[in-house]
Amino acid sequence: MLGTLIIVGAIIIVLLVIAEKWTPRTRNEPFFDHDWSNKWSEYDAKAREGADCKPIYRIQRKMGQISTWVWVVPKTCEQGLPHTRAADVIAMPINLPKSRIPSIMEHEKIHLLQRRMPDSWARFYRQKWDYDLYREPPVGMPKDLIKMIRANPDTATDPWCCWRKRWWPVPVYKSISDLSLGGSVVKWWDQNTLKIVAAPPDEWKTFFGSDIHQSEHPHEISAEYLSGPMFNGIMPLLPSEAMVRLRTAWTEEDPLFPTIE
Repeated sequence: MLGTLIIVGAIIIVLLVIAEKWTPRTRNEPFFDHDWSNKWSEYDAKAREGADCKPIYRIQRKMGQISTWVWVVPKTCEQGLPHTRAADVIAMPINLPKSRIPSIMEHEKIHLLQRRMPDSWARFYRQKWDYDLYREPPVGMPKDLIKMIRANPDTATDPWCCWRKRWWPVPVYKSISDLSLGGSVVKWWDQNTLKIVAAPPDEWKTFFGSDIHQSEHPHEISAEYLSGPMFNGIMPLLPSEAMVRLRTAWTEEDPLFPTIE
């Protein structure tokens, strides 16, 4: 009898594993799959050749209202850049300096919230920052620019964005011979003039500030604000209009997303 129960139990476990593996995922899910290689271009795959992203060890950590797994990964994973995977993992390279860990964890925490509540964040971007998010590039954008875009796991659901229905920031590799993730640059495509420029328009810099380090996507801008100048409620003496609007919407002591009245 005991042997029969053990066999039945083993069969049930196998069936559950198979069901989990083959259950179809919907487009509405915030890419829960830890493997996001289906988002890569030819150049993205080449940039990650030989990379090892299998966690060396895992730590479960509570961060405010959310619980997450921290994967300590080899330094070759995403060329040593911290990032999120699925809606429950923060991946940290093993060689990351300890002094940088607290602020980076806060930054990546925001990316987890963006993954879990994409509609709320997209609504804030659209109504308060004049940003729209898209899954696909716009009609008319030069193919050479599209081809060189550098995939980012933290923006992979909607990698394309447009500011004020005109300006499209696109993070691109410097060249096909320089596929450095950290060395990529942001090019701006003007939908009105059909020109590509190397810097954001002056009105964008006035609204967001001239010291933004990751201008490629509002997910990165908001994470930069919330883990930097706004961390622990600290605001600069002259905050940008974009930061003020985010602070107004980020009202709770431990919020999950910006709220709009």
